[in-house]
Amino acid sequence: MGYPDRPVVNVSYADAVAFCRWASTKFGAPVRLPTEAEWDYAAGNRTLGLVYGDAAEWVSDFYSKNYFEVSPLTNPAGPSAGTKHVIRGTGQHRNSRGPEEHSDQIGFRIVIGTYN
Repeated sequence: MGYPDRPVVNVSYADAVAFCRWASTKFGAPVRLPTEAEWDYAAGNRTLGLVYGDAAEWVSDFYSKNYFEVSPLTNPAGPSAGTKHVIRGTGQHRNSRGPEEHSDQIGFRIVIGTYN
């Protein structure tokens, strides 16, 4: 049975990025992970079709504990480098993991298109 409104789970950040590359080629449209700001906006407003469920989800941003204290106000794309990536979850929970880590509690969703 399919669950179209649930994230894919048990994938690493590297797996999620590889899927996005594959899907971009397969469908001829840019497919990517959302930025943390996009994820946050969609989770709060539920207007972009991105709904959070029981799993935490990879976003494209590198992790920096204090990034939002120094980030641009419009469309922050996250730090330009780092060793861990952000995962976001239910209740707006924010954490980080290494790009090869995976579990049945971490998944991803995609954005089709480019940054605005």
